[in-house]
Amino acid sequence: MNTALRFIGSILIFFAFLPIVFDFAQINHIKKDMKDTLDISTKAAALQLDEDPIKIGKGIFEIDVEKAKEVNKDIYLDNLGARFNTSIVSTEVINTHVKKNYMAPNGKQFEIDNPTIFSTAKYHYDGFFFSKDIEVYLISGSVLRNKNDLK
Repeated sequence: MNTALRFIGSILIFFAFLPIVFDFAQINHIKKDMKDTLDISTKAAALQLDEDPIKIGKGIFEIDVEKAKEVNKDIYLDNLGARFNTSIVSTEVINTHVKKNYMAPNGKQFEIDNPTIFSTAKYHYDGFFFSKDIEVYLISGSVLRNKNDLK
């Protein structure tokens, strides 16, 4: 009798902890997917050049702000789906060619000297037992140089 009660107790404990383990696994899975997808979309956005012929003629390569934001959101949503529609919080485009200190929304400080994009995504996960805000911050730069500057 004692062994049967211990077995039943073990089964009950197993099923009690199963949703908790599932929640943790789901949170980690969503965070990894968000990070990988935001990395891809931010890199693609950093490649959206401003096609102004005067700037290009002078060898000044900058990121097209509107196109970069659009590409970042489109690629992000294409990869993650509609339930992440409101998860991109900000996409900041910094077109600079001199060393500049930049304080990111997550509190980290970066020294940048090329056109750069900083993107932030948040998603609220509601699980069986846990409810958590998942945040991902990514930075991606575009290093395009005029061949005359390389001499």
